[in-house]
Amino acid sequence: MASISTIAMWFSSNSGRIEMLWLGWSVEMSLSFFILAFLITLFISFVLFRFFFGLFVMPFRIQKILKIKRIKKANLALEEGILASVYGDKQKILQGYTLSKKHLTDSPLSLLLSLQGNTIKGNEAETFNTYKRMLKFSASRPIAIKGLISLSTKNKDKELFLNILNSARKNKVSLIYFISEAFNFSLKNNNWEILKEYASKEKIKNNKNMKNFLNILDFYLAKLDYEKGKFENARDILKKSFASKVILPPALDLYLKLNIKNKYRGLKKLLKEYWKFFPHESILPFTLNNFNQLNILEKVKLLIEILEGHDNLYLKYLLLGEIKAKAKIWGDSKKDLLKSIEIFPNKKAYQTLISIEEETTHNKQRIKAWLALARSCQEKLWECQSCLTVKHDWNIYCENCNNLFTFSHKGFNHKPNESESKILSNRSFLKLA
Repeated sequence: MASISTIAMWFSSNSGRIEMLWLGWSVEMSLSFFILAFLITLFISFVLFRFFFGLFVMPFRIQKILKIKRIKKANLALEEGILASVYGDKQKILQGYTLSKKHLTDSPLSLLLSLQGNTIKGNEAETFNTYKRMLKFSASRPIAIKGLISLSTKNKDKELFLNILNSARKNKVSLIYFISEAFNFSLKNNNWEILKEYASKEKIKNNKNMKNFLNILDFYLAKLDYEKGKFENARDILKKSFASKVILPPALDLYLKLNIKNKYRGLKKLLKEYWKFFPHESILPFTLNNFNQLNILEKVKLLIEILEGHDNLYLKYLLLGEIKAKAKIWGDSKKDLLKSIEIFPNKKAYQTLISIEEETTHNKQRIKAWLALARSCQEKLWECQSCLTVKHDWNIYCENCNNLFTFSHKGFNHKPNESESKILSNRSFLKLA
């Protein structure tokens, strides 16, 4: 305030006058009036500038507001389209895709919806391009790799499969995320070397799941060699696979076909490990068709030793009942078969009981009752836990839903020992169109 007062006093004592010449006209005014006129002119210029500038930028502002509204609407359409893919409303998926693609740039979610829309339309070329764009984002990369491998399977494109595996390794995408698709490619093309080589380089330290998967690939390599007549190679691969105690029904069947010579103790140990790892009915024909040095009664004793554990499993008593029936140990056979039925009613147990009855007491009323019960039993007992497909026998892979290790017996909720051999089936938690 003191400074302002001092300046005002100085201007009043030294007011002075200003003279201006403009186009021959002389204008004379005091200094204070000049300053006042200058400030008024400056203020009016500023107001006019703001007014005309506002008029100039108004279209751009309106355009920006409209763009924000369109983007907001597109984001809402994106959300609705993604959610619609979960409950399968194809119309909403296509609406969301159409609205969002006009105003949104590429992002993992927008590309996912684009994938949905193109898949519904059956536009394979655009689907392929969408997958390629999805590879740019780490969040959508596993989906892209899965999808591209599926396309390579459909088109039997080995080169594309190799390129995608290289891309997965380069971007450090774990095989677990696309294991089913890669397995399906190998199965449909009967080409296991590529996947085995790739999986062998995967980081598998303390990863039992991956080690077990490698053993399964070894089985298919052995099977491929067997089909080509390379029996010695097939034997070597299968023996190596069995050393890890991962023994599955198809591998045991191949073992029989290869006629691998093994000592009594080695065969017995192999079957005990097989029963422990994966209880399956194929263990009975394997026991009967091998151990030629044993008579039927000795084979009964051997099977009792092999079927150690799984005491609450119907299959154990069914197999014991069947082999005892072959040995004509009728009483014990009936007891085991009836216990098997008590745990889980099954057609084979009833049929074996009927054959025993026909060999012994010929009780027609009992035979008739068991026949009726046998007819009511289901024959397809292996069910995929992912898509509910049923089969007569267990399989590693469900071709209906492209999942690994999903078949479970209806009589017992069993898969290979999860603590030792669980292989994650790569199920889709989001329902893709």
